[in-house]
Amino acid sequence: PGHYDVNFSKDGFRKKVSKEKIIWPKTELEGKLERAMGYISVSVVPRDALIKIGKYNLPPSKRQKLSHPLGTYTLFADKKGYRGEKKIVTVSDRKTTVVNFELKEQMGTMKFDIVPARSKVSVNGKTIANTERPYLCKPGNYDVVVSKSGFKKVSKRIGVSDGKTSLVDVVLR
Repeated sequence: PGHYDVNFSKDGFRKKVSKEKIIWPKTELEGKLERAMGYISVSVVPRDALIKIGKYNLPPSKRQKLSHPLGTYTLFADKKGYRGEKKIVTVSDRKTTVVNFELKEQMGTMKFDIVPARSKVSVNGKTIANTERPYLCKPGNYDVVVSKSGFKKVSKRIGVSDGKTSLVDVVLR
């Protein structure tokens, strides 16, 4: 019999120590434990990108300080036209884990191999001033027109994919 420090603990809950009176053999101890929680604060550029924690969507109103159980989580940020990102974070008790995403736009390039040199090249109606360098553009299909005085004009539809270079190979006749 007497007073003793008693430790109450359970995974996922905050440990509790309390002084308890023990009377042998009839003492029953009951300790109410608080769930251990941490916080996740998320920022993303562009702001309207979709954020997921596991399979759950995180709406913009919940991105500043989301209360979350302890553990390790995978966060995804995604938006059409941008390269998605994945980050793995660990949530600790009473701590805020800050996660920043800055999504990059999807881009591809066109490389020009045109004969004769100094031909006029337009992509979707816009004249390309320097065909010596790759032309940076968003993924999609483009109408490319190559012309030069004294030659027959050539039109091609060129597909560009994210992170890839598409060759525009034209010989005017």
